[in-house]
Amino acid sequence: MGMNPKKDPTPDANNLPNGRFWRGLTELGIRFDWLFVIVSVVSIAISLNYVRKIEIRSDFKEMLPEDFKSVIEMNRIEKELKSTSTLLVMVGGENWEAMKNFINDLVLQIRAELPDLVYDVEYNARNLYDFFDKNKYLYIDYEDLKEIYRRLKQQIDYEKIKQSPFYINLEDEPPKFDISDIEEKYKKDTSNYQNHKEGYFTNSDATLAIIIVKPYKGSTNADFAEYLISRVDNVITKLNPKSYDPSLKYAFGGRYKKIVEQYRSLVGDILKSITLCVSLVGILLVAHFKRLRMGIWMIIVVLQGTLLTLAITRFKIGYLTSQTAFLGSIIVGNGIDYSIVILSRFLEERRRGQSLKDAISIALSTTWRATITSSLTTSAAFGVLAMTEVKGFSQFGIIGGIGMVMCWLMTYGFLPSWISLTERVSPLNVSKLSSIDMLSFLESTGRWVERHYAKIVKAAAIAIGISIFLAIWYLPRSLEYDFSKLKFQPKPRGGAWEIWAGDQVNSIFGQSVTPTAVLADDMAEAKEICKTIKARAEETGASDIFEKCKSFLDYVPERQAEKLEVLKDIRELLSGSTLAFLSEKQKREVLKFKKTFDLTELTIDEIPDEISANFEDVHGRRGVVAYIYSYTTANLWDGKNLIRFADLIRKIDLPSGKTVWSSGEFVIYADLLKTVAKEGPKITLISFLAVAALVVIFYLRSRTSFMMISNLSIGISLLIAIMAIFKIKLNFLNFVALPISFGIGVDYGINMYQRYILEGKGSMAHVTSTTGKAVALCSATTIIGYSVLLISSSKALQSFGMVAVIGEITCLTAAIIILPAIVHYIEKRKGKASQEKAQEKA
Repeated sequence: MGMNPKKDPTPDANNLPNGRFWRGLTELGIRFDWLFVIVSVVSIAISLNYVRKIEIRSDFKEMLPEDFKSVIEMNRIEKELKSTSTLLVMVGGENWEAMKNFINDLVLQIRAELPDLVYDVEYNARNLYDFFDKNKYLYIDYEDLKEIYRRLKQQIDYEKIKQSPFYINLEDEPPKFDISDIEEKYKKDTSNYQNHKEGYFTNSDATLAIIIVKPYKGSTNADFAEYLISRVDNVITKLNPKSYDPSLKYAFGGRYKKIVEQYRSLVGDILKSITLCVSLVGILLVAHFKRLRMGIWMIIVVLQGTLLTLAITRFKIGYLTSQTAFLGSIIVGNGIDYSIVILSRFLEERRRGQSLKDAISIALSTTWRATITSSLTTSAAFGVLAMTEVKGFSQFGIIGGIGMVMCWLMTYGFLPSWISLTERVSPLNVSKLSSIDMLSFLESTGRWVERHYAKIVKAAAIAIGISIFLAIWYLPRSLEYDFSKLKFQPKPRGGAWEIWAGDQVNSIFGQSVTPTAVLADDMAEAKEICKTIKARAEETGASDIFEKCKSFLDYVPERQAEKLEVLKDIRELLSGSTLAFLSEKQKREVLKFKKTFDLTELTIDEIPDEISANFEDVHGRRGVVAYIYSYTTANLWDGKNLIRFADLIRKIDLPSGKTVWSSGEFVIYADLLKTVAKEGPKITLISFLAVAALVVIFYLRSRTSFMMISNLSIGISLLIAIMAIFKIKLNFLNFVALPISFGIGVDYGINMYQRYILEGKGSMAHVTSTTGKAVALCSATTIIGYSVLLISSSKALQSFGMVAVIGEITCLTAAIIILPAIVHYIEKRKGKASQEKAQEKA
């Protein structure tokens, strides 16, 4: 039979550890409750004013420190070059002439009204087409020209011999002039141009056209991106597209539109997550305690701590990132735990008949050690993240660590006064306080664990063994390399046409409109950069992802004099020769070719301005930029391909001995991935050791420390097992859930075991039915804080919320089921050993 639940006697506040201190603080809070409440309200108002001014940055560059080489280079490139990002205006309609007229007028108006924002607008490449069509033979490789000459001469010689009366065909298959393989080689450079109607950037049926707006300023600033779009939109509105044709429609695309969508979605997600978190937590607390006032008390003090934390962030850091912006809901979900523990004990004492003053004093005296340990271990788990090289993690740790301590201070400093002032206005009817609440099932759970402790311990041992096996298999394979699962995906705000138009952009241009830019000292060095990159791509096997590198000098054909000689030979060959063997298309091309007698060597100054402008820096130096393109079909969302491409372009060792560095979105992502792989295991281990060390410091008894650390280890091992089973991989954000789970997960065991120590042997069932409720309620609020992340547009944040919720569930299970079962098991073993010793003595 199991032991009867042991209930602790009514304690005397003065006789409890540090009881006089807490009684004195309680008396102070009650005597001057109105003053404490005014200070609480004023601090909330002042903090909220500063929190409203916090800047939110959504660029992933903000996750890395300023002294990272990739960040330094990216900042340098953004400073020295005109923005490589673009705003696309997508124009659609059924009437091509009306579309064309609207586009022409719009471009003129943008250039006239936005010279302060925009340095160029591209919409028609007719001049470029004509330029390349006239000079295309100079852009063909010399060897290919020679091969065309050889095949052409062979065919013409054959045709001449065939006309001889003495000709006898001794070959199985006569020669046939064919240069399709050479045409195919250059097709990718011209195929997209051939689909463009009248030189405009259109799709094949000219129902969609693209205007490329090129601003001076980069796209990392959401405010500027939004301002740019609004200015262009005002120009379009004044033109009134529908006045050109009722079918005309337009939408924005490109990097600037993406930044605005991400920012709006991020801000919306933050507001929704905070509102949803506070609302759900409030509803849960009111439903559990059955008193509206108690829910209000707890929400007030946790908001006070959270807002003060964010106000400190405003001064200490100055901004929030897309990763740290959601810490508000996480701090609320975790920081409210201290109020729950205090109020649960407060209500217990009030039911026993204690006065308001004694109930508050006893609640503070009996809970402070467990809650401050919980606060400091959770803060330490957050704080360890500040040791990482990743700025996003470091800030996450700093803000979270401060938040836990601030919530504890605000709870123990101001909650007594809120209780007192409210009681003075509307006294709590103690006789109507019921011990029955939404977690009353834990009373029967405690008894069930007591009856079945042996089976639970055995099942837990088996589960832990399986978890260890799964962890050994899972951890080396745990890193997520599929970045498509981590993308920021705001919900499309446009209709079906806007989404369709956005999907057509790459097919219209045939290449990325935002390549990686590399800054060189001069145009010769830029050309050398491209040669080096191309050679390295071939050497390292990266040709499947690297498409090309373009420098300004690439538009000045090589070996022009030699090519002109070959072209002269081809002209002479075609003069007077029979051309019946040519296809109709080849005949038309020959007629055009015969008219190229005026073709001369191209000089740098003859390259069109539409090209040269793209290779200038902000100082007007021409040709100092090289652009690196990946294939549009290359899957750079695959982290392994991403790292390959980043390693290809980040450090370029030139034959001269000089090293040129580049950066960009791909390099930043790759650095994040590498840093997580490098620092993740180290930070996770340090976090666990830090939490364990704090437990040992606060609870010098080795058995107590061992029980709490073992309980945490069980919860975390179950978490890793579930991640392994469901193939949930670690990424540059959700790995943070592991160290945080150490700090939060140990709290539950601490509160349970600390109450057990106070009440003594045989009390675990009672502890489960009392403290277990508070622990379960704490976990529920924390789960809410993490669950609201699932509504985020960031898949990485969603994965963080998922892992954290699973960690909460496993650590809670370990605290209210496995830990009590182990305690019962130890008590039974000791009782049995004592009985055997007594029998031996008898």
